[in-house]
Amino acid sequence: MPNIQDQTQHLTLRIQKEFKSELLAAFAPVQIGNQIFEIESYQSENLQTKILRVGPLIFIEVAGNIFNEDYIDRQTLKLGIRELKDKLGTLYSENKSNILFTRPSKYLKSPLVRGLLPLSPHTILPIASMLAYPERLLGKSGIDLGAGDGILSRVALKLGASHITLVDWNDLQLDKAKGFLEEDGYLSKENNQRNSYTILRENFLDTKFLNTFPQLKNVQFGITNISPFDSDLAANSSPLNIVKELSQLNFFIYGGYQGHHMEHEAILSEIQPQIASYGYDVECHRYCCWNSAKNSTGNENKFLKQVKDSLSGINNTVATLIAIKEVNRVKL
Repeated sequence: MPNIQDQTQHLTLRIQKEFKSELLAAFAPVQIGNQIFEIESYQSENLQTKILRVGPLIFIEVAGNIFNEDYIDRQTLKLGIRELKDKLGTLYSENKSNILFTRPSKYLKSPLVRGLLPLSPHTILPIASMLAYPERLLGKSGIDLGAGDGILSRVALKLGASHITLVDWNDLQLDKAKGFLEEDGYLSKENNQRNSYTILRENFLDTKFLNTFPQLKNVQFGITNISPFDSDLAANSSPLNIVKELSQLNFFIYGGYQGHHMEHEAILSEIQPQIASYGYDVECHRYCCWNSAKNSTGNENKFLKQVKDSLSGINNTVATLIAIKEVNRVKL
């Protein structure tokens, strides 16, 4: 797998041993086609933070107060990342390609989740989708619509993307994205450097912004992960129009959906044939992390059972579309 070292077991054991990291839960794995990605969360005593493993990738949360997280400035964020790097020492320097830092998650702070899962399943499923198709990212340029703090863009770069453009209209989120990217060692695009990025503060609800940045019409993959709930409905639907405009695009991940949610399923049933009409093969993948969650002993202890019971009756299945266009396909 490009840029990512195939030593997940060794890295996980080091995290457990060197940083007194206790396995909180092993969740249901994500399956994309014939590929399976294990999902595990840990609490590290030495690092005083939570860690999540998604297949070969390790996500380490930067300490912070969730109630102030939206307003954290880039410099404070970078100081937190550097403190973690210092604590990690050689484990980080020898495994940079596998490790990503994340912000405190509102999902993690949910009283229902009880601190067990550091990233939302809505984020985990698109990450696994990229891991399943690294060849669609390697050496390619891409666009992340509604990029937020850039976590999906950074995964794409870890998988060997040559360049990623992050598009969002939230200055605070984009400032955090820049901090994460800088600390990961990525460069803002200046001289066509490999593994570079561009940040655009733009409203992508109107495809006219593509005319301002004609270079975007050459991107080869795209990502969006915006929920179609009422407040985000326009933002969720606008990528469809953008996909249609990007003639070089041949791989697109369209996340943010609740699987088996009546309204979301209705939207999915509408957009799948629409994307297919652009010449794509479209897959719909669903995931429920709580289906077979177990603790460190491989059992469902009382605490974990309480969490799962509290979530029963709540729709915890997420859904993501993966759209693939064969480069040499001739549309009839």
